[in-house]
This record gives sequence, structure tokens and C-alpha cells, in this order.
Amino acid sequence: MDLFRAFRFIAEWRRKRDERLWADFESVRANAAARGAHIADVETIRQKARTGTKAYVRWLDTGEVDAVWARARRLSKGQMRALSGRRGYGEHHDEPVFYIDYAGPKVDRRTYSGWARHEAKRVRE
Repeated sequence: MDLFRAFRFIAEWRRKRDERLWADFESVRANAAARGAHIADVETIRQKARTGTKAYVRWLDTGEVDAVWARARRLSKGQMRALSGRRGYGEHHDEPVFYIDYAGPKVDRRTYSGWARHEAKRVRE
């Protein structure tokens, strides 16, 4: 019987944690939308220069991968951030580039994971 109570306690703790993380990530999404930004996951760093960082990101809302240029900013692989900017042409590598004007605060990967778990449960219900 004690083991059963322990499992129930853990399940309830996880549910509450995921609800909190879901609310946190929804707040990030709302703030990003208010700025016209979209949340992206930095997949690869192509170049770190004195003047900024060129990277490849995967947009969470579309799943598409884009080259981005973050002038005077440092991006790191695995970061998640709300980004806004404009599309242009990258002369150096002959590819379309998204030029970042705004990079929001880093989003903790655990926050996104908790949001995704809770969102999957909400969809199933």
C-alpha cells in the first residue's frame, strides 16, 4: 500500500510540475507573439565571428530550418529563443538568411519539455 501511495504522489507531483511548465512556456509564447517573434531551437552554429553568430535554427511552429545571422549576439547550440527579424540573402554562403533584430531570453529546455508533455495530455483529453 505504501508503494501505491508513493506512485500516486509522484504522478501528482509530475502533473503539477508539467502544468506549471506549460503555463511558463505559454507566457513565453504570448510575449513572443506580442513582439511578432517566433520560437526557434538553435541546431547548429556555423560561424562565431567578432561581429555576431551565424547559425541554423528550427522554428518550433513550422519545423523548418533556416540560416540566421545574429549581429552582436552569441547563440549556442541547444538554446531556444524567441526571434524576430527579416529575411534576406546571405552573400557569403549563397543562401537565404534570417537576420535577427530581436532575440528574447533563453527558454529552458525543461520548460519546453514540460510544456510538450502537458500539451500532449491536453490534446488526448
